[in-house]
Amino acid sequence: MLRLYKVTGDSMAPRFQSGDYLLLSTVFFRLQNEDLLVYQHPAFGAIFKQVSGIENTGFQLRSYNPAGISQEKIGLCNRDRIVGKMLWHFARPS
Repeated sequence: MLRLYKVTGDSMAPRFQSGDYLLLSTVFFRLQNEDLLVYQHPAFGAIFKQVSGIENTGFQLRSYNPAGISQEKIGLCNRDRIVGKMLWHFARPS
């Protein structure tokens, strides 16, 4: 199944800007380092981040922008809270 997601904020800048759109796959997929995900975080809500490490008990996410939410604040993530994996990026019109 596919889902459209609108990027808000600048935590993934400069590659992704607020107002960009992402096409997400919401069906099961193999999780890999450097995948780009929308994740439903219990404290921060829906966040768009990159997978930075995979462990037996979960995975870690990071922002591109150092001013974004840190890996430490995000904590170890569970696969069941993944909203979707990015398939395509649609940049906002300039």
